[in-house]
This record gives sequence, structure tokens and C-alpha cells, in this order.
Amino acid sequence: MTDWYVIEGINPVPWTAASFGSGRAYKSGLLTAYQSALAEEMRYRYPDAPCEPGIIELRFMFWRRLEKTYKGHNQVADATNLQKSAEDALQGVLYDNDQKVIHVSSWVVRQDKETEPRIAVCVRRLDPSDIPALDSITTITPAEKQVSDNQHDQNPEEVF
Repeated sequence: MTDWYVIEGINPVPWTAASFGSGRAYKSGLLTAYQSALAEEMRYRYPDAPCEPGIIELRFMFWRRLEKTYKGHNQVADATNLQKSAEDALQGVLYDNDQKVIHVSSWVVRQDKETEPRIAVCVRRLDPSDIPALDSITTITPAEKQVSDNQHDQNPEEVF
């Protein structure tokens, strides 16, 4: 089963490491608010979305509006930290445990001052037979890799 879910109007917030004080770890208030809002909006917009119990694959797409920070800089976020914060927020909503996520991919589609915020997530329940066996993976020699890398350098549109 593969389902896409789209949430508009919530600006993605990247995951950040917790700060420590008084011997405790504290998550950013902005991150906590974002994760709560994303989970709540997902439940509201998709009340019948199943909370997948098995192994799954996730695909994320992010559209993020840049806003001035307290120092006056625009903070561009990377795909990995946007993915991590969304993945944590959706645990218990679209999948029961993020330890069951065995494949994740993320795209930052657009990130600027004019972007309308949006998050799209695809949840695909996997069957164990979908997972490639180690013996089915083809290995290449370093010389073959160099040839492959050179081909991509010459034709970057073929990479995607």
C-alpha cells in the first residue's frame, strides 16, 4: 500500500539537537510546536489514515518559507534535518514506530521567502520480499565506479 498525504500551511522546521541545562535535555520550543501542529493537522485532515504497524518506506517533499531570524539572517535548512523533525512528528500518526522505517528519501522542493509552506509525505508499507537481498546487490570495481562518475559528470540530467 502506498499513500501520499499533503499538509499545506505549516512551515517545515528542521530538527535541531537538544540543548542541555540543569542536567536535562530541552527541545526547541519552535520544533516542539511544529511537530505537534504537524501531527494534529495530519490527524485532522486524514482521520482515516492507517497507522502502519509493519516495515515501511517514507518519502518526504518540503516547501519551506524562509523567515528572518532574530539575527536577521535567512536560515536555509537541509533535507536531512527537515526529514528528521517530520519523521519524529508523524510517529504514532502514520506509522507506529520510526524504528520500522527502513528506507527514507527527502526533497527540499523549494525554500525561499515567497514559498507557500507545504509538506508531502508518502508512506509505503513494505513486504519483506521488497527488501533486496545482499547477494542480489551488484558490486563494482573502483575503475567501474570512476567510469560511472565520469558519465554523470558529463550528463548531469541523467542522474535524476
